[in-house]
Amino acid sequence: MAKAEQAPKAKNPAKRKSILHYWTNLSLTRQGTVILAIPLTCLLITMAAWIGTRKNEEFTYQQIVHTQKVLRTSDQLLNVLINAETGIRGYGLTEDQKFLTSYREALPDIEPTVQELFQQVQGNPEQRQQVTGLKLLIQQELDILAKTLKQIENDFRFAPQAPRLGVLVEQGKARMDAVRQSLQDFKETEQELLVRRRTRLNQARFVNDALLGVSGVISLLGFAAALSLYRQTEKQMLRRGNELAATNRILATANLTLAERNKELDQFTYVVSHDLKAPLRAIANLSEWIEEDLEEKLDEENRYQMNLLRKRVHRMEALINGLLQFSRIGRRQSTIETIRVEDLLSEIIDSLAPPTEFKIEIMGPMPTLQTDTLQLQQVFSNLLSNAIKHHHQSEGHIWVSGTKQPDCYEFVVSDDGPGIAEDYHDKIFKIFQVLDSRDTTENTGIGLSIVQKIVKSKGGRIQVESKPNQGTTFRFTWPKRE
Repeated sequence: MAKAEQAPKAKNPAKRKSILHYWTNLSLTRQGTVILAIPLTCLLITMAAWIGTRKNEEFTYQQIVHTQKVLRTSDQLLNVLINAETGIRGYGLTEDQKFLTSYREALPDIEPTVQELFQQVQGNPEQRQQVTGLKLLIQQELDILAKTLKQIENDFRFAPQAPRLGVLVEQGKARMDAVRQSLQDFKETEQELLVRRRTRLNQARFVNDALLGVSGVISLLGFAAALSLYRQTEKQMLRRGNELAATNRILATANLTLAERNKELDQFTYVVSHDLKAPLRAIANLSEWIEEDLEEKLDEENRYQMNLLRKRVHRMEALINGLLQFSRIGRRQSTIETIRVEDLLSEIIDSLAPPTEFKIEIMGPMPTLQTDTLQLQQVFSNLLSNAIKHHHQSEGHIWVSGTKQPDCYEFVVSDDGPGIAEDYHDKIFKIFQVLDSRDTTENTGIGLSIVQKIVKSKGGRIQVESKPNQGTTFRFTWPKRE
């Protein structure tokens, strides 16, 4: 049973992507480049073709002119030789001195004409060889003419010398015929060269015209293609403009919605913080009243528990305040001011009121910035407060410095405190992360999270360098201008 013919596999239409498909996927910049490149390339091809063929045509024409000049020089040489020969023969036949005039006038022109002809065929080895042989024949002819003239002048009586003169005349005729034949061969060679060069000139002109025609057609097609691509690009830009306008409308609506949500969030935050703080304050006050009312009945353990209760209430209030600050970062309208960082640090240090045993040293000059003063104040305040709060000794030293970078300022806050193990370098920036017991140190675990969020919102970066018992260094960058 014959096998059924297998149906040809259908080609995947996705593989046959048209030029238009690739074109529409190009960026507008590349589309513009292609649109400009097509006509420019066609124009360059046309110019290159025209220049090349024009140079070839001009070179061939110069060769033709040169060949014609060589032919004229060879004719001129033949005429000069004929004049010299005619002058000697006329003088020999008539003994009339006037025939010698043409001979004597011809002699000075022969050598320069031969040299000129030799120079004109320097680029043609075959013709140069012919001219070299021609020079020898001409010299022999001139020698015979000179001998003939001398023989005629020695004896003015022609008849007795006729046999001897006749020999010289025959020799001169034979030599002149050889010169004529040599010049004729030379001219035939030049004529063949002239024909070939004229043929080449006509071909060059034909090719030039053909190239110009083809290049013109290509240029027209190129401009037509560029125009078509331009129209497609114009439609694509119009479509993209409409899409962009629609996207802008969506973004505008989203921005309005986001602004309303932010407003609602601010109201919610205010209400929540107020509703949370009020009972916390009531709990703190109530604990104080109970302690006052039961002052004589409370033992030390109960007093300790009441103090612990109030501390945790205050910590809860601080935690709420920290959360409020953290949530407002990036949503509050920035107020840009010109500030001297050194003055700002002095105000912060004064507000923190560090122990007298602590020394906070500002290293070197500090820059003057145009920035959001409140946020920079929050960053420095949290870093300095942590350095004081978490120091393991009653005496401590803190250094603050600032250096100018190419695109920002880098600030450094260092201390000689207990340091931080490398395992905790990333954890300390996470919200609610604390290293000490909450009952040992009043800490919400939000301060460094606020610092990191503020620095990143300014496009900066913050990092910690620390090892146990070797102090801690915080480095952060801040823009030069907002």
